[in-house]
Amino acid sequence: MINVVHLRKELRQLTPLLIVVAVLGLLCFALIEMRPMSWGMEMMSSGYVLIGIPALFAVGAGPISISQEKETRSLAWLCSLPLAKDRLVKTKFIAAFLGWIGLWVFTLLCSFFFESMGWRLFPSYAPDSNPLKTTWLVYWVLNSFYLLVIGFLTAWKFENSMTSLLAFVPLAVIPAFLRFGIAYLQDPYYNYGNSRYDETLPQCLVSVGVSLSVAILAMNRVARQTLAPESSRLSPNPYHIFEGASDASIQTSQSVLRPSSAMLWQFFHQNKKAYLSLLSASVLVGLLALYSAGWHGSSGNFVFPILVVTLATSWIGVLVFQSDNHRDRIRYFAEHGVSPRTTWLTRQLLPFGFVCLANLFYLFVLARYINANPSEDQLPLWLAFWFLAFIYGYSQWFAQLVRNPVLSVIGSPIVAYMALGYVFFTLFSVSSRILYIVILTVVPFIATWWMMRRWMDRRFGRRFWCFHAALLLFAITLPIGDLTWFVLNSPDMPDDVKVALRKEGSQIGESPNHYDPFRFNRSLDEPNTVVNPTVERRLELAEQQSDTQDKIDRLQQIMSGSGYQGIRLGEYEVQQLIGNLYLSRTRLEMNPLDQSALDDYQSKLQLMWLAARAARRSVNLKSQEAADFVEIAIIAELQRPETKKSLNENDFDQYVNFVADTESRNKSRRRAIVATWCQFDRRAEDDRSLDSIGDYYIENPLETTLKRLFTNRSRVNHLAWVLLQFLELGPELSEDQKVELLRDRLPYFPDSVLKNYFGFLPRIDDPSETVLYSFGSGLPGNQWFAGWEQAGVDLKQLSTRSMSP
Repeated sequence: MINVVHLRKELRQLTPLLIVVAVLGLLCFALIEMRPMSWGMEMMSSGYVLIGIPALFAVGAGPISISQEKETRSLAWLCSLPLAKDRLVKTKFIAAFLGWIGLWVFTLLCSFFFESMGWRLFPSYAPDSNPLKTTWLVYWVLNSFYLLVIGFLTAWKFENSMTSLLAFVPLAVIPAFLRFGIAYLQDPYYNYGNSRYDETLPQCLVSVGVSLSVAILAMNRVARQTLAPESSRLSPNPYHIFEGASDASIQTSQSVLRPSSAMLWQFFHQNKKAYLSLLSASVLVGLLALYSAGWHGSSGNFVFPILVVTLATSWIGVLVFQSDNHRDRIRYFAEHGVSPRTTWLTRQLLPFGFVCLANLFYLFVLARYINANPSEDQLPLWLAFWFLAFIYGYSQWFAQLVRNPVLSVIGSPIVAYMALGYVFFTLFSVSSRILYIVILTVVPFIATWWMMRRWMDRRFGRRFWCFHAALLLFAITLPIGDLTWFVLNSPDMPDDVKVALRKEGSQIGESPNHYDPFRFNRSLDEPNTVVNPTVERRLELAEQQSDTQDKIDRLQQIMSGSGYQGIRLGEYEVQQLIGNLYLSRTRLEMNPLDQSALDDYQSKLQLMWLAARAARRSVNLKSQEAADFVEIAIIAELQRPETKKSLNENDFDQYVNFVADTESRNKSRRRAIVATWCQFDRRAEDDRSLDSIGDYYIENPLETTLKRLFTNRSRVNHLAWVLLQFLELGPELSEDQKVELLRDRLPYFPDSVLKNYFGFLPRIDDPSETVLYSFGSGLPGNQWFAGWEQAGVDLKQLSTRSMSP
């Protein structure tokens, strides 16, 4: 029969653990669900975090229920009461079992609720392993129950919670090793990559069931031995890590005079078994993984050794404060006047040395273990050092805040990984500066350094918690504050300019989203359908195209309509126009007396002139850019002495007048800017094309970050305003002045990056030397006021002088 009072006492003792694991589990679940889309949707399954909450409770239930009572000697007091030893063991386990059952009910209810809301908790590429829809849930439940049993086994066996938690790890992986052993017997060349072993549910249940049966028997036996009266006459447990403060093994030699050296020596002896255990486990796992990869010729799965190293680093950080929390050992130093700074430094030096050793371990073992990738693709040593130092820093901060060693050991790796995820979020999604990442890294060390005196004196008052809360709030809001500052100070178009442009744009109309009826036949106008075609082949393909005169007639008919907004030209159409003109000229040069070749050349040049005129009438901004390149090609053609001989005088003059008309060209550009900006200004905030204007996608080095997301509208507004300023200032605006106008957009980038990125270079000054007519979707204004425009004016002046007597 169970004592109800004793059961209620055990449940109250386990309540903090229940709350902590539930809160941490839900917080991890929320962070994974709120991850950016670019981080991947399939491999980061939040459902496993939810169903892992009961297993997390199972890890700490035994140490909290038993080990802490051993440390405070309350277990001896319970044994002195008139309670049967079997009943005491059963009551403690039943209390933990009830908490475990309650967490499973809570977890399953949350999982089914989120699934009913349409959330994808488990990967869709493996529906057969979804625990909520298959019998694999039985395996998850049985496995977490096995963790609960071995947690009680180690808690009954060892005298303190830290030792029991360290001993818990090798026992927890026994079912996995048993399963892999079965796989090895079936296939001696088993490896992670290409195994014929199929981990079916019955095989997994057998491995866990056998391990669970042995663990239950061992737990009962160890519990009976621990509570037996004769156990008090036995020698101390040989596995005891934390010797008493009066133990001779931790006494400082009389030859050591410096307090810092004595404290280092004492701290090492106090935790030497824990350090050696964690170091040995990390090295052993890494060497086994390296051996497995080399023996089977596969890089294997590197996640497990990396996880062991990071877990060991986190627990080393916990030992910084929890080893002195044990039986309030730190009071000895506080009462004897030891400086908090000296205590902090001596407690941090040895654990931080473990981080350095872990990096050497990564360099010489894990880096070779992950040798499937080239050496330049491996994680740099400095980045691995920062990674482990970051985990260590937040683990030791958490250990100073939480006095309970069990909660510290369980929560510190989770808290450290959540902090690491927040850093990655700020770095890749917020695009925070490296300085902020450095600040987030050193904040935990500043917090523990500053509050060391209060921690030593055990003064956990309002000032202690307010200081830690303020630093935590500072660490969280620092990247957000930078994002807010960037958004609020993002340059925009002045409000009075917006009002004027909206009024002007209402009289112009919109650029149609569809292409105009006049389209070039891409299947027939393709001059490069074969690799390195000969001139004869090019001429043959040119002859196969549709009638150029028909295109001219259709274009003239469309342009004669009232209210016509011109045509939309792109890079492909420009290259086809110029390429076909080049082929026609080549044909004419080969047959100068061929009238059909001359007519074809004249019609191709006329088509380019009409296309440029129609594009100038367009209110599409990209069509204006295309018209620039068409005019450059026309100027290059008119500069050739043979061209004037091949054209009649009227056609030559109207071509020259067109390319020399700078005022009409700038009016068309301004009209297109105003029209496209007004069309952009009317878009909704959730429009997917909010970062584009006139078929130009305004990309920047910030990539798809929150800074770009929150400044899309102001960024495009500012660009339109800058383009209008370019047109107003004209050729007097130098390259440096253009960069200065864009300086407020990206203040952290050098001028050379801005010049190349925003597309103002290279510029075409001599059309006759231009062989590349290509423009993308970066930014408009590539060739505005370049030398080719003055070349068109000079061409008209030369033609006028030649006509004068």
